[in-house]
Amino acid sequence: MRLVLTESVVLWLTGGALGLLIADGATRMIGAALADDLPRIYSIGLDFRVVLFTLLVALITGILFGLLPALRSVRPDLQGFLKEGSRTSTGARRQRLRSSLVIAEVTLSVTLLVGAGLTVRSLSQMVGTSPGLDVENVLTADVSLPEARYPEESQYISFFAGLLEEIRALPGVLSASSTLVVPIGPGGWQTNFYVEGTPGPETPSDVPFTEATAVHPDYFATMGIPLLQGRDLSDRDEADAPRVAVIDRTFAEQFWPEGEVIGKRLKFGSEPDSENPWMEVVGVVGHVKLNGVREDALRQIYLPFSQNSSRDTYLVVKTAGDPFTFVEPIRQLVNARDPDLPLSDIQTMLGYLSENTRGDQLMTVLMSVFAATALLLAATGIYAVMSYTTVERLHEMGIRLALGARAGQVVGMVVRQGMIRVGIGAVVGLAGAVGVGQLMESTLFGVTPLDPPTFVAAPVFLVLVAVVATLLPALRATAVDPVDTLRQE
Repeated sequence: MRLVLTESVVLWLTGGALGLLIADGATRMIGAALADDLPRIYSIGLDFRVVLFTLLVALITGILFGLLPALRSVRPDLQGFLKEGSRTSTGARRQRLRSSLVIAEVTLSVTLLVGAGLTVRSLSQMVGTSPGLDVENVLTADVSLPEARYPEESQYISFFAGLLEEIRALPGVLSASSTLVVPIGPGGWQTNFYVEGTPGPETPSDVPFTEATAVHPDYFATMGIPLLQGRDLSDRDEADAPRVAVIDRTFAEQFWPEGEVIGKRLKFGSEPDSENPWMEVVGVVGHVKLNGVREDALRQIYLPFSQNSSRDTYLVVKTAGDPFTFVEPIRQLVNARDPDLPLSDIQTMLGYLSENTRGDQLMTVLMSVFAATALLLAATGIYAVMSYTTVERLHEMGIRLALGARAGQVVGMVVRQGMIRVGIGAVVGLAGAVGVGQLMESTLFGVTPLDPPTFVAAPVFLVLVAVVATLLPALRATAVDPVDTLRQE
């Protein structure tokens, strides 16, 4: 009994130790990849509690799975083995036990693979989701005018309008504009508002809010935000012109679901009698995930820069090539207007999106590795059990062949019986996977808890593994003389 238990424990502890070595190497790689994003007070490595837990699990598993064969080894039924017909009774008990093991392993494997598949699919959807704008070849840079040199509103309105005209004239620049708030970037501006014809809020919690920004003309074309209704903001929307606004699709659907949006009016402030001026809606654009693809942004409103000006704005420039090659020409244009004016926070929209999704991209890679490991473990376990179960029937197959059964009949019978067990395990496993999917629903992104590709792929893969594990030994057994098969037993 000590011998059998020792062998089992040594095997499991060896596996646990190898797993820890791989985990140590993996955490070092992750730490190196995130070195630039983590504060120095944080570090990534194996915690001693993780090591202790892993070794403890390996030890307990080795004891538990070695205990049954160890107990059986100290109480052998010697007379039973010698009795005539004992092969049948003993074999039947073993077949039932192995059938139960196959069903249990397939059940757990299907549940595990569906859970892993849902996680990987969710993360992949998250990373691949568009934020609602075109991030390719768009350069952003902050220009902030000092109040001492630009005290008048007309001065900085004129400065930015002239600068953008010069930037648009640069060779290779497709379009250029500016915004007070960069999507997926730094900062933000939220404000409450009142829609004409709606009742005022009854409580402070009923006050509606919106994301807001002020932009120059060509902003939507530069950022690749589709214009759905009405018109774009233009140069005619000057400071002394009637106040106008462009809203996004989410805003329009929430307050004017009937679709008649152009010409509607709203104002900042939560009450109808607010002193803020009315703004007429002149256009509707697509919704942008301002905070990144993971979070749903509030409704959005875009105002003309001339009517909501600021000394600090972000230039956004769409280029035909590498955006960073335009940094120096743009800096020269800025310095030609004001030699002491810096160009700061230089970044691309693709860079902002990459920073926003970097954690999700890393998690996708990690979960893909974990899912592949789970796939390998499930395939290896099912292949081993099914193959061993088939090999144990070599004597039976030899007898059938010796009595005149055709090889195809024997192979078909063995595969069919094996698939019945696998089918039962797959059905039970899918039922368990439905529960797992429901538990994961709140964490999934762009994937339903009953995602069809995942629920189909996991059992199909395991069935194919089981077919191979059953078919290969059966074919080998039927390829040799039945007398040799019986002799091997």
